[in-house]
Amino acid sequence: MKRALSIFAISLLFAVDAGTKAKDITDNSQGPQIGDQQRNELIYSVVKKKLNGIPGLREQARNALGFDPSLISTSISPKPSKDDPSHDISDLSWVPGNRDDRTLMIEFESVADMNYERYGMGYTTDGEYVYAISGGGIETRHSHGERYDPDTDSWEIFVEGLIPRRYTNAEYVNGKIFLLNGDTYTSNTYTDTVEIIDVVAGQEPVSYSATNPYPVEYAGSAVWNDKIYIFGGANADGFSARLYEFDPAELDGEPWTRLADMPEAQSSTSGRVVDGILYVIGGY
Repeated sequence: MKRALSIFAISLLFAVDAGTKAKDITDNSQGPQIGDQQRNELIYSVVKKKLNGIPGLREQARNALGFDPSLISTSISPKPSKDDPSHDISDLSWVPGNRDDRTLMIEFESVADMNYERYGMGYTTDGEYVYAISGGGIETRHSHGERYDPDTDSWEIFVEGLIPRRYTNAEYVNGKIFLLNGDTYTSNTYTDTVEIIDVVAGQEPVSYSATNPYPVEYAGSAVWNDKIYIFGGANADGFSARLYEFDPAELDGEPWTRLADMPEAQSSTSGRVVDGILYVIGGY
């Protein structure tokens, strides 16, 4: 496999008309209703840049952060201590030196072990807890999720009865965790069910939404303006270049919108949205 050494910068501001939904762009039973060129014209700006050749990237980082990002130094603490003031990163300080050689110190630490070993799980945060959901162990298929409380340095099971899935995506939006994509531990079988986990106390813990029109595994996901973006991944068709928008506010209607494809298909990828631009980084 060829490892992806590219960054895709995809503008979401004008990627698709607000009234255009997935059913208007693609029909799963009959194939695309419009051509690739027309669909790609829905994108406002797609820029492919080589990882080692983005003009001005280092200068932008220097101007924004006040230092060269290559000068960051790290250390690791194997034994966490809640009383250690170094865990507060709100007042990180510089190592003495001139502007060009001063180094920002960032300390990494170990925390409590999870209740279950996991791989291929979905993970997200609501700003209070860190969530790890589904995935698998050496000989197990997890149908539950657990969350980590930084205040107590502990994990707890918070939801059970989920679809056993791995290589899945989890994103938090407005009090709910949305679990999308993933395979079901059988050859070329991918779940199209979106599970909705309500983390608000007293609510029904799990519900389900509209069917995922193109389920994959190893996809990337990101949240922007209370919408979830799913990109790349792989299924029985091979690697995917598709980009979808999932709008939780449209669960009673059509929450899925297919946007313009990425320039290249990528699996095992990731990304984040900054100022309306989805940066897709890494993968195969």
